Amino acid sequence: MYNGPQNENLRKHILSNYHSENDKAFDEFLYPKYMQDISDIHWTPIVVAKKASELLTANGANQILDIGAGIGKFCIVGALHTDAIFYGIELRKDLYEIAEQSARILHLNQIRFSHLNITEVNFSHFDAYYFFNPFLENLHPINRIDNHLPLTASLFEEYTHYTKEQFASLPTNSRVVTYCTDSEIMPSDYVKAESYFNNRLCLWLHQKSS
Repeated sequence: MYNGPQNENLRKHILSNYHSENDKAFDEFLYPKYMQDISDIHWTPIVVAKKASELLTANGANQILDIGAGIGKFCIVGALHTDAIFYGIELRKDLYEIAEQSARILHLNQIRFSHLNITEVNFSHFDAYYFFNPFLENLHPINRIDNHLPLTASLFEEYTHYTKEQFASLPTNSRVVTYCTDSEIMPSDYVKAESYFNNRLCLWLHQKSS
């Protein structure tokens, strides 16, 4: 587990790189080296996380669920950029612990990380949702984060099916923001309302009748 110095100078350096949107320096100060090395594939860039958090909170939502929070980068940027409370769900215990420590370094009290499988989470407890496909590892193990979890196509299908069902059960006008994610994750009664970064970041609105 990462045991970097937790002091005010470190916090200032991290915040400086957050404001300048310098992902490389931000990651170097906050995360262990092996997590920095996979940042481009697995963690949301600062500029994208800022825009995503704006989209999620634009209608007053303040209980944001990050599905597969990893080392917590999206939740951390969202909490720095908005007043919302961010809930990060992460299956890997070591990533969950890194996320927890990172939030403590930055003195962020509006983040709640949980070490859970997504199938243990009831989406109705939240009011907006971020999805940077954490299940895709199961289909493309060459890009896996580590060897700590089994990866299978059947797990991809199970997690995707559960998430899609949860999205379908949400109230009308619920907001979901996806990043680098196939539109198949969204039920048919969601419409793409906005997109950014060459259509990689998308805002979906639930149009189901009451």
